[in-house]
Amino acid sequence: MRFACLLALSLALPGLARAQDPTINFAGDDPVMNRAIETAVSTLPVFLAHAGAGTKLSAIEYSVKVSVKVDHPEMEHEIIWVSPFMLSPDGQGKGELANEPVALPGMQIGDTLTFTRDQIEDWGFEGPDGHLYGHYTTRVMIPQLDAESAAYITDLLSKDPMPADWR
Repeated sequence: MRFACLLALSLALPGLARAQDPTINFAGDDPVMNRAIETAVSTLPVFLAHAGAGTKLSAIEYSVKVSVKVDHPEMEHEIIWVSPFMLSPDGQGKGELANEPVALPGMQIGDTLTFTRDQIEDWGFEGPDGHLYGHYTTRVMIPQLDAESAAYITDLLSKDPMPADWR
């Protein structure tokens, strides 16, 4: 199985027009990416509590990365950022696509995507210090980028994906 992850540079640049971000394909059995997804999913309850997504629409600064099954020759799932979003107590979610999708026909940035909690594979937000927290899958993609983009994204990311006061 193969899946495509959108880097989502647009999420790192609030206020700028969102455009097509780089898409990086990973094998479904990639151990580093799967570990990143497992860690993001295991910390999701803490993130959701802080995002307030179960009681209202999250602020634009809070995002989830959702896996969507697609019919595409190069991938089985598109992993795409959704922000703002809402996730009800029964696990049903909806939110706006934060990237231009690659393999979701008829959908574009800003369209509403419905999903379930089980489809969430990453989360992220901009902290008060201006750094991006979470973004577990983004951190795995950095070695796949050109040196300039990798340095830029690395500078935006917090050293630790989990804020110290969330532990």
